Amino acid sequence: MNMSSCENEDETCTSEQLERKTVEKRSALEALSPEVLGLILEFLPAKTLLHLSETSRKLHSECIGNSGIWKGLLKNDFHISILVKGQFANYHNIYAMIYKSQLVFEERNHVTFSGMLPDWMFTWCTLCSSPPGARFYFLPVGRTKKIWGLTDDELPTPELNGHRRNIGWSEAREAAVIKWQTESCFQEQVLKKLFRVVKKVESLFPEEARNRRMRLFKTLRLGEKYSAMEDVLVKNRSTPTYLSYFQPQLIGEHYINGKLHRFGRKQLREYIKFARRLYDDSKSKLEEVSEADLVDCVLLTYKDLSRRAENHLIKWKIFLDSSHKFVTRHQKVWKWQNEKGVCHQVQNRSTERVQANKAYREYINSGDVCKFRLLRRHFEGLEKISEWISMNSWILDVLDTPVRETLVDRDNVVIPLPGRNNDAKDLQRKMSIYLVSGKEQDFRMVLSAIVSIAKNRLRRSANLLGELEGLIRNENANLLVSVETEVFVKDIYKVTSAHVDEKGFGKRRGMKSARRQARKRTRSSKHASFHKENEQLPKKSVEELNDKIDDRNNFEVPSKKPKL
Repeated sequence: MNMSSCENEDETCTSEQLERKTVEKRSALEALSPEVLGLILEFLPAKTLLHLSETSRKLHSECIGNSGIWKGLLKNDFHISILVKGQFANYHNIYAMIYKSQLVFEERNHVTFSGMLPDWMFTWCTLCSSPPGARFYFLPVGRTKKIWGLTDDELPTPELNGHRRNIGWSEAREAAVIKWQTESCFQEQVLKKLFRVVKKVESLFPEEARNRRMRLFKTLRLGEKYSAMEDVLVKNRSTPTYLSYFQPQLIGEHYINGKLHRFGRKQLREYIKFARRLYDDSKSKLEEVSEADLVDCVLLTYKDLSRRAENHLIKWKIFLDSSHKFVTRHQKVWKWQNEKGVCHQVQNRSTERVQANKAYREYINSGDVCKFRLLRRHFEGLEKISEWISMNSWILDVLDTPVRETLVDRDNVVIPLPGRNNDAKDLQRKMSIYLVSGKEQDFRMVLSAIVSIAKNRLRRSANLLGELEGLIRNENANLLVSVETEVFVKDIYKVTSAHVDEKGFGKRRGMKSARRQARKRTRSSKHASFHKENEQLPKKSVEELNDKIDDRNNFEVPSKKPKL
C-alpha cells in the first residue's frame, strides 16, 4: 500500500511538473485572451501576421480566422470595403487572391498595352471604387460591358472622346450596383467571377512574381562611393545593362528565384550594408587587399552562408565576422607574391597568373595549407627553371620550337597542348612532377631531360652538316667540269663555223665531233686533272678538218645489189 501510494504521488508530481513546463513554454501572446490578442493583431501588417501564424496553432487560428483583421487590411491596402466572403473559406483567402491578381495585372500591364489584357484580369478591380491606374479612368463601351456585366439599356450615357465613346469607371460601377440593387449583392457576383479564375491566377503568379523581383534587383546600387564594389550584385556591371546580358551573382539568383527567406528584400539590404562596411574597413585597415579581392571575399562569404540565408535572416555583422577568414587568406597570398619586391611580383608572380592556378582557388575556398604549399612550389619551381635557362640561354638556340615553347610558356606548363613532339611531352611531364613535389632530384631530372634533348639535337645536326659538306664538294667538282667543257666546245665551234656549206652539213659534222671529244675529256678527268690534260691536248689544224669535210662530200653511195 505504501509503495503504491508513493508511486501515485510521484505520478501526480510529474503531471503537475509537465503542466507547469507547458505553461512556461507558452509565449506572452498565447496567454492573452482572444479579445485582447485581436486588438493587438489589428496593428500588424499582412506579412507579419502570416509569419506569426506559423509559430503555433493558437496564433494560427487567431491570425487566419479573425475576419475583422483581414477586412481592415483589405481596406488599408486595396481600398476595398468588403462585406461578404462569397464562396471563399475566409477573408484571408480573399486578401491573398486580390494580392496575386493585382501583381499579375500590374506585371502584364507593364509589358503590354491595357487594351491587350484579357477581361478576367479586371475582375478584382471592380471591387475597388477607383481604377487600378490613370489610363483606366475611361474605358470603351465594349470593355465596360464585359467587365461590369451590363447591357446597352443599363449603360450610362457615354462621353465622346475623339472618335470613340468611353465610359468613366465610377459611373460604370454605380450602374452595376444599381443593377444588383445592393452593394453586398454586387460583391457576391464579383466574388463568383473571381473564384472562377483562381487557377489561372495561381498558375501565372510565380512567373510574374519572379519578373517583379528581377526588375527590383536590377535597380539596386551600392552608391557612387562604392562603385568599385558593384560586381558583388551583378557580373560585369562595368558595361551598360542594355549592352550586356543580365547576369546576377549568387544572392541575386536566390532572390529572383525566391530561394531566400521571407525577408528577401531585407536580406539584400543587410548584404549591401555588409559590402559597404567591408570596403570602408579595407581603406583604413586592410591595405594589403585589392578591390577585386574584396569583391571575391564578399561573394565567398555569402556562398558560405547561403544555406543559412534560406531559413533565417542574416545580419550584416554576421557577414562581416564570417568574411575575416577569406580576407586573411587573400592577405597571406598577397604577402607571398610581394616578398621579393614589386618587380619580381610583376614578372613572375603576377595576380592574373596566380589566380589562374587551380591551387589558389582551392586554398581561398577551403583554407587548406597544403594547397598554399602547392601554389608556392609551382611558381617557385618555374622561377628556378627560368633562372637556370637565363644562365644557359645558348641552349634555347639548340632546342627545337616545341621544346623551347614548353620551357618559355609558363601559363601552359601542365596543360597538354596539341602539336608538341615526344621530347616536349616528356619534358612537360617531368616539369609537372617537379612543380608538384618541389624536390631537388626532380629538378635534376628536368635538367637531365633538357641536356639529353640538346645532345640528340646536336648529334643530328652534326650528321646533317657532314652530309651537306659532301654534297657541296661534289657539286663544286661537277660545276668545274661542266664549265671547262663548255669553253672547249665553243672553241671548236668557232673553228668549224668558217667551213660550213650552204646546207649546214659541215656545221652539224663539226658539232658532233666536238661533242664526242668533250665526252672523252670528261671520262679522262676522273683519273687526271682537267688542266694538265688540257695542256697536253693536240691542236687540230684547219687543213685536216677541211680534208675530212671534202672526203665526206665526195663519198659515193654504192648501188643496190642485183636480184638473183
